[in-house]
Amino acid sequence: MKVFIFALVIASAYAQSATTSKHDCLTGVFHHKGLSARGTYDAKTLLNLHDNLPSELQTKIANCKLNLAPAKARCEGAYGKDNCEQIHSAAFQTKCDALFFRVGCCHCAMACPDGYKEDDYHCIKPKTKKTKVFETRADCESGKLTCEQRGNKFTEVCGIQFKRLGVDVCIPVCPSGWHDEGKRCRKPANYRMAQPFFWEQGDN
Repeated sequence: MKVFIFALVIASAYAQSATTSKHDCLTGVFHHKGLSARGTYDAKTLLNLHDNLPSELQTKIANCKLNLAPAKARCEGAYGKDNCEQIHSAAFQTKCDALFFRVGCCHCAMACPDGYKEDDYHCIKPKTKKTKVFETRADCESGKLTCEQRGNKFTEVCGIQFKRLGVDVCIPVCPSGWHDEGKRCRKPANYRMAQPFFWEQGDN
């Protein structure tokens, strides 16, 4: 019995030491840059700013090798199994709904259409493209193209999310209902999620 109690005390001390070590590592990262992280709440507050921290600090936080299994368990306890994902080296967050794209830790914005580049709450338009011009429809369709007539010439259709300019130029346009901002389109839908589930002191 005494041996069991002694082993339990040793295990408890080791777990506490590991937790303290992780916490010291984390707070040490912030202190190195003159930031305040005196307690668990302060550290969590600073971790909430993770995406805005310099890449140097993000790397140092990752090097602390925080155990995120408890954070994942807390997240899945709230949102269900397989509904959470790790968003950085110190937190788990619920997944965005289908057809939505994560922006930072706590927002989900509608995903961009194919061919457009993600830019947080916007989509960067694809480049303007040119289509070959043919003298006859037969010549155009011989290349297995879907063709249209422009004046007395024939050319390949521009395709979805493009509009014709002149005979051979196709310029990108925003999807219906999206605000056009020139080189990019503003997404019409986004939503905010609850706070992420961070590593906490005690997650040994």
